[in-house]
Parts: sequence; C-alpha cells; structure tokens
Amino acid sequence: EIDHYAGIVKYDSSQFMEKNKDTLFQDMYNVCAASSDDLTAALFPDMSRRQHKSLSYQFRGQLNDLMGTLYDTDSRYIRCVKPNNKQKPDKFETPLVVEQLRYSGVFE
Repeated sequence: EIDHYAGIVKYDSSQFMEKNKDTLFQDMYNVCAASSDDLTAALFPDMSRRQHKSLSYQFRGQLNDLMGTLYDTDSRYIRCVKPNNKQKPDKFETPLVVEQLRYSGVFE
C-alpha cells in the first residue's frame, strides 16, 4: 500500500515484467525472417545484433519526454472543488472539501 495523493492505493507488482512482456512483434518478425519466400525473408534481416528494448524501458522514455514537456510549459488551470455530493446549492460539506484539497496538494 502507498499513501498516494488520491488516498491509500494498493499495488500488486507480482509478475509485473512477465505480464508486460510484449513479444508479438519479435515473434512475427522471426516468422517472416524464416520465410521460405526469398523476397519476404530479405525484407526481415537478422535482428540478433540489435538491442531489444523492453516495454517498460519504452514507457519510461515516453514518461520522461512527457514530464519534460510539462515542465517546459507555463500551465495554468482552475481546480474546481465540489462543495457536496448531492450538487445542492448552499450546502457545504466540510470533510468532503478538506479531502479534495488535501488530495490535490493544497494541504500537506
């Protein structure tokens, strides 16, 4: 369990790498490279010299690129706070508002 900004979140990372191992591309590439048709086989050269990047490696790279873009921008937004869950006027539920403000980082 991690005390996340949105509350306590339970993560299960068992077999994460096995579950996220994407081998479809490599499997299909190997089938085409081993084709008995000379033209098809020639279109798919030997990739054993190429380093295979894992899905998690690609994800981290994309996440770093996104964070760089976010840090380079001058973002402005208005955070809305719901005063109550019933959407009724003139009704203010203090615990609900405090919870939203805490999870959005206004209160530590």
